[in-house]
Amino acid sequence: MTRPGLSIYCDSHDISPCYQAATLDTLLRCGAVGAIAMVEGITGERGSQLADLDDVRRFVDLCGARDIDVTACAFPDVREPHTRSIGHLEACISVGCDVELDAEPRAGAHWTPALARVWLDRLPTLSITTTRTEAPRLGRVDRLVRGQLEQLTSVDTLDDALRKLAGLTDRRRIQPVVGTFDQRGVVRTPAMLRRDLARCSQQALDSGGLAAWSAHTVSHAEAAALLEWALALWAP
Repeated sequence: MTRPGLSIYCDSHDISPCYQAATLDTLLRCGAVGAIAMVEGITGERGSQLADLDDVRRFVDLCGARDIDVTACAFPDVREPHTRSIGHLEACISVGCDVELDAEPRAGAHWTPALARVWLDRLPTLSITTTRTEAPRLGRVDRLVRGQLEQLTSVDTLDDALRKLAGLTDRRRIQPVVGTFDQRGVVRTPAMLRRDLARCSQQALDSGGLAAWSAHTVSHAEAAALLEWALALWAP
């Protein structure tokens, strides 16, 4: 995605055919210009699972009709061979997606610069999303990086996260990712979201974007906060 603005991550639930219309409604309520679709994820003991390409194509068409760009994001198991995962992202490019790699550890195994380089060489437009903890293991990538700050207190230490992520790429190419994963007992209020958005505003302006996790967990009140914030930063 090259347009400045807000993107929303869409997990396998969000991009499944029966939920795509509801996902689009959430994207529109948030004022999103981008949807980051998780087209590969890790499910229990079955390992990495790929989204059906026809489902991805339908989601791209649905979003495109409302001027929302789609980025296909792969979250592979770092321990497994990645030829199939990379090929799936190449297929997603053919149906109109940008592409992204979610580089995170798995069962004690971590990414390496050599492993990341395979993805970067095969996919010249690839962006990366990762954490401040995993970032130093990836080496220099010089691509758009989305830094994961999705836990309740992650944005409290934004400067620390940006300093560690800057080992991957120029700081002006680091976009924050805010939000909270579904966890028992974790409550994110709209006030907390507004606080985090305010703290991330300058970095979002400098880098051209910010993303939030994830579409089906965004309440109407949170969508209103995201829309207000995005319009304040990027409205014509």
